[in-house]
Order: sequence, then C-alpha cells, then structure tokens
Amino acid sequence: MKQPLLHIILTVLLTASLSSALVSKESEKVMMDADLFELDGKINSISASGNVVVSDMDIVITGKKATYTQNNSVITLRGNVILSKDKLHLTCEEARAFEIEERVEAIGKVQFNYGDIQGKSNKAVYFEKEKLIELSGSPVVTRGSDTLRGELIAVYLDGGKIVTSGKTKVIFSVENLE
Repeated sequence: MKQPLLHIILTVLLTASLSSALVSKESEKVMMDADLFELDGKINSISASGNVVVSDMDIVITGKKATYTQNNSVITLRGNVILSKDKLHLTCEEARAFEIEERVEAIGKVQFNYGDIQGKSNKAVYFEKEKLIELSGSPVVTRGSDTLRGELIAVYLDGGKIVTSGKTKVIFSVENLE
C-alpha cells in the first residue's frame, strides 16, 4: 500500500523540517503527529489533520487541524484545541504557537485551570518563560469563592499573583482576608 509509505515519508520530512526550524533551545525539538500530512514546498508549509498532537518538551497541544509555516515559525491549531503543561490545562477554538517568542495565543471560548485558579475569556496569551497568562475579551478569573472581572487580567502561575487592569470588578470572601 502506498498510504503507509507516504505517511512515513511525510513524518520523516516533517520531523526534519520542524527540528531544524523550530528549535527554541539546542536540546529541544518540536514534534507533530497526525492522521494526514500535506507538504507545500512553494510556501514552505505543512498542514496536518486528524488527531493532531504538537509537543515541545513539556508542552502538548492537540487539535483537529494544524498548519506550520516555516517562514514565520508559527504553528496554528484549530478545532477543540487543548494545551497541557504541568498543572496548566487550557482549551480554546484556535491556538497559535510562536516558537521563537515562546508564547501561545488562544482564541475563542478560552478556558483554563491551574490548581485552584480557573479562568475564561475570548482570548488568552500564555508566555512560557514568564509563566504568565494574559486574558482579554470579557475575562473572568476565579480562585475558590473569589472572582475577578476586568478588561485585562494577568495570572502569574508561579506564586498565584493575579493583576487586573481597566474597569475591574472583584467579588471576594471576607474569610479569605483573615
């Protein structure tokens, strides 16, 4: 059968392309797995569909479809996107992973959980180095019985610090202040 051989060839080409183009540190490689790959040599892009899994050391992002364009080193995933890293679990409709800047933009029905912190918004940006999530577009963050709403909410995952800007509304429990 030609299909399994084609899949093996595409996997080898994809791994070679991604490992040379998407190395954020010398020892790290980005890996992509999917049911189907399509290579477009004219625009240096790779499209994947069906059970797409993109992993970069300890970050795993899954979705229905993905596109990688070598010119800008961005992987775009669409359809039931899930990002997992350590205790962080984030879901959205679309995500763009910017390998050089080490950040992921999540767009559409964004929800995340990190320990006792939950959040939702229309857009979020996860900065890997800073361990920071910035939420915008009607963001809401809850921790236990406390709720924050603002125009922009920044959640620092190390230390659990939450900062809001713009018009902000806070609902908190008095017991938590004691």
